Amino acid sequence: QAVEVLQRLDVIDCDEPHQAEVVLVGELNPDGDLDYPVDELLFEMVDQRCLAVAGLIGPEFGLLPIAPIEATWEQLGGRFQCVAVSVSGSDTTGSVTAGG
Repeated sequence: QAVEVLQRLDVIDCDEPHQAEVVLVGELNPDGDLDYPVDELLFEMVDQRCLAVAGLIGPEFGLLPIAPIEATWEQLGGRFQCVAVSVSGSDTTGSVTAGG
């Protein structure tokens, strides 16, 4: 499983052409009292939460889980994101979520 650390994301309005959209943001450690998990458990936790929103996006999109790094585990509550990404690499406008 490839792991890459994201340093920055450019935020644009959904009315502008885009290839990806954050569809879920959550916290795995909201109280800041859990130890940082091993990679396998961490990605399993994020994958499970992302799968919960998979039915909200069309088949032309895949889901990319973004897991927290250890440095932000306590400070940001273990914040994770689920990003819908265009499978073909084509731009879209508007929300990728059904009814969104």
